[in-house]
Amino acid sequence: FIASVWDPLSSAQTQCLVKALQYLQEEFPTVSPQTDNFKDLQRSLIKRIQESINEDIQLEATNTHSYSFYQRQYWKSMK
Repeated sequence: FIASVWDPLSSAQTQCLVKALQYLQEEFPTVSPQTDNFKDLQRSLIKRIQESINEDIQLEATNTHSYSFYQRQYWKSMK
């Protein structure tokens, strides 16, 4: 679900995901970093973030004439 639906560059989606994960951890004691399901979730999150960095963020060192473009892409990646 996370790998196909969640957009790491969306602040709103990321905030909702964080709140949902916090709720799950607080309400369900079986949800912990030691469980296999939680580890699978972590792997999905990491994979999706890596995909986003590789596909959605473009930082070209050769594009020196467009400093503002570089700045937008940089801050987009930091978001």
